[in-house]
Amino acid sequence: ADISARVDFTTIARVAEESGVSVHGPVNQGDFLMALGIEARAEILIRDATESQRDSIGKALERLAGAGAMGCLFKVLALAARDAATPAGFDD
Repeated sequence: ADISARVDFTTIARVAEESGVSVHGPVNQGDFLMALGIEARAEILIRDATESQRDSIGKALERLAGAGAMGCLFKVLALAARDAATPAGFDD
């Protein structure tokens, strides 16, 4: 089921910062997934995959991280304790 929604990241970030929380992002989903190593993971999966599976993995990678798909349409925001390290996938 699609549970996507329009999120007011500006308000969430403002309220979080006013509450003493560290805000990271928002960043594009594609950038976030690339920073987490989605391409390396896809390459590992492709190694032992059939041709059909390789095609599916490539299409999924493009859908999730591609500039013309979810990679730019969706955003990621992280909230953390003020003294916490920068969360993985965010390059503050």
